Amino acid sequence: MRHSSKLHPVPASEPPPAFDNLELSFAPEQLPLIEPGVHDVVVLGCKKAVKFDREILAFTFKVVSQGPWFECLIPTYINLPPAGRGRTVLPRSKLATWLRVIHAFDPSLNLTRLNVRLFSLFQFRAEISTVVVDRNQQPLPANAQYSKIDRLIEVVGKVTA
Repeated sequence: MRHSSKLHPVPASEPPPAFDNLELSFAPEQLPLIEPGVHDVVVLGCKKAVKFDREILAFTFKVVSQGPWFECLIPTYINLPPAGRGRTVLPRSKLATWLRVIHAFDPSLNLTRLNVRLFSLFQFRAEISTVVVDRNQQPLPANAQYSKIDRLIEVVGKVTA
């Protein structure tokens, strides 16, 4: 039996059978995009989440440097150590690097067991970069690019209530 190469129009009165009658809404929110460079930031929150099929820590940073980006919120995600036997932070992970920055500022802190609220106690100097590719390393269009915290450089002080 030969397949016909003719296209058959679908009547306009009914949707094609391959699609559900599903309507979606899309509110194109502007992702935070600030000038790359070094900015002072504080941590407003940190929650465990699942993103990119793995457990992560979702940090929300707020820029506190004076200037046009003052109070801009920058979400940043880092991998969470695997569950089991108490979540041990791997020595070369981004989280371990961030903890070493805190420890360099206050060596008296015992970091053998900690709560992520520890990050809210400090103001950091951070390097912020622009994400220009997606998780598959494909270029993002300009309106989908966003800022993230690349690294915490140093603690510049303690946050007071």
